[in-house]
Amino acid sequence: MKTLLAVIIGALAFQTQAAITIDASRVIYSGKDKSASLKINNRSSKNYIVQTWLDTGPETPAAAYPLWPRRPWSNYAPSNRHNCALFTQEPVFLPTGKVCFG
Repeated sequence: MKTLLAVIIGALAFQTQAAITIDASRVIYSGKDKSASLKINNRSSKNYIVQTWLDTGPETPAAAYPLWPRRPWSNYAPSNRHNCALFTQEPVFLPTGKVCFG
């Protein structure tokens, strides 16, 4: 009985719930558009500040990447959905007729 109680208490101690959830882990960007976005959901009853950045990997310097977040730091109100926008000021020349996975 003590073992069962210890297992239940241990399982409850490690239970976590995410306050901020993101609808996608990847964003599909069309080269003809100037922006792309993804939905961020604050499921908590508290405000959260979220930092957004793009990781280009160890091979590509971040300055060479054509997209960046519109607001790198954003305040997300409780129980609301928000758009996180990525944009470019220059035309982005992506390969055509190919699928790129990142």
